[in-house]
Amino acid sequence: MESPFGYLQETIGLSGYAVLFAAVMAFLILVLPRRYALLPLLVTCFYMTLGQVVLIFGFHFTMFRALIFIGWVRILLRGEYVGIKWTSLDKIFLWWVVISFITGSILTPTGEGVQNRLGFAYNALGSFFFVRCLVRDWDDWLVLTRGLAVIFIPLAISMLVEKFTARNAFAVFGGVPPETFEREGSLRCQGPFAHPILAGTMGATTFPLLFGVWRGSTNGRDRSLAVIGMVCSVIVVFASASSGPLGAWLFAIICLALWRYRLQLYRFRRGLVWGLIIAQLFMKSPVWYLFGKLSVFSGGTGWHRSMVIDQALKHFQEWWLVGTTFTAHWDEPSILPLDPDNIDITNQYIIEGISGGLIKMVLFIAVIVSCFRMIGRVLRSLEGISYERQMLVWGIGCAFTAHVISFLSVSYFDQTVVIYYVLPTIVASLATSVQEETAGGDNSVALEPAMAS
Repeated sequence: MESPFGYLQETIGLSGYAVLFAAVMAFLILVLPRRYALLPLLVTCFYMTLGQVVLIFGFHFTMFRALIFIGWVRILLRGEYVGIKWTSLDKIFLWWVVISFITGSILTPTGEGVQNRLGFAYNALGSFFFVRCLVRDWDDWLVLTRGLAVIFIPLAISMLVEKFTARNAFAVFGGVPPETFEREGSLRCQGPFAHPILAGTMGATTFPLLFGVWRGSTNGRDRSLAVIGMVCSVIVVFASASSGPLGAWLFAIICLALWRYRLQLYRFRRGLVWGLIIAQLFMKSPVWYLFGKLSVFSGGTGWHRSMVIDQALKHFQEWWLVGTTFTAHWDEPSILPLDPDNIDITNQYIIEGISGGLIKMVLFIAVIVSCFRMIGRVLRSLEGISYERQMLVWGIGCAFTAHVISFLSVSYFDQTVVIYYVLPTIVASLATSVQEETAGGDNSVALEPAMAS
């Protein structure tokens, strides 16, 4: 029997069920109160593959892109952009996008190349400032973390089913294989994401956010929900059977454990730098080949990750100005089957340089540095005042650290980028909120001072 949505699928390239899903999410974005309006976009990112695409004037509109557009319609109609105060982080992020568009257009001066850079700018600016307009204060962030905990429950269940059946239920939407990939005897589940590593990364980087809620909140319901979300995020990490997400998760746990030493973190940073220097003195190969040595225990492709860094440095003159479109000669065995001009670049930092030159890479790192600086300032301003909010911010910092580690093993190329853009946006919003409360003499931040110890 022919599907009742068959005509839709033939004419606009979408599954009718995907259209129905998107319509519901779009309706919710338009009608929900401001602090809840972001959740439908996150639900879409976590449950809709990139296989559902509408082609409009040559532009590929995935489900999340369509909802970002709907979100901005809401913001403009309701005037929810009013009152946003720009921070240094906002400006650096904007310059990163602008430079990416300029250098990318120079690197590939074709209609397709410019179109690609416009798509990148749309994703980055659209999602960043969409979140910026909707998430303004601590209560908004708590609503968002509760939503993330709930969102992870069905995702974890679906990936457990995939783990036991070797079948990906999200394949009905296209964009992901129906049969789960197996490596070294382990099924690498990916759910709706474009790669198992990206699925696992979402679990690894969400865990510390929920930990911050569990550790800091005095609300029993929030704590229980956070625990459930943490368990589900760990399930997603292990279902992906990928060493990158596992390493990011372990690193996030280490960072969470450093809470008591938050005022002496500079010692750990210095220790890390000296540790790498000492390791280099005793190693015959460059220090980044530690990835290859550690993969003996993790079972991952550590050597390839080390090779990518090594080759990028050796061919620095090829990409430093505006990037490069040809890396096949860096390592012939790693050439991508669908892109014979390039190897598989499993490093977000290198991708930034290759796609836009050194300036783009530096600005990408500057966004990260600016986030950590803001997190540090917010933590210091809350010291001895609000333990709950300190833990929320600490969770954000640990989640951001997990992303920084993940960038060494994978480049974000699916809906993961939208979820990542939420974090720097939240940092800017909470920093602005604290600044306004401090300037206005607001004592509402003084929650549970006795717990600060």
